Amino acid sequence: MAEIQYGDITAAGLNLIDKTGTAVFLAADNIILAAGATPNKTLGEALKGKYLEFAQIGDCVEPRRIREAVEEGIWAAAAI
Repeated sequence: MAEIQYGDITAAGLNLIDKTGTAVFLAADNIILAAGATPNKTLGEALKGKYLEFAQIGDCVEPRRIREAVEEGIWAAAAI
């Protein structure tokens, strides 16, 4: 089972099922959906060949969690 399964959005908030299978209602005035991200590689492509070194890290490579972006940043800095 996924960590969270999102249900319906109502005028009062969001219904979901948590990782234990329990139905939960989150009261909210506004809900922002952040899903279906795709990488934007435009800047990286434009910079290729114009500078000695640069690294593409984080969501421009592949949408993931912040942990992966931070780790990629550490490795990129260590490579300089």
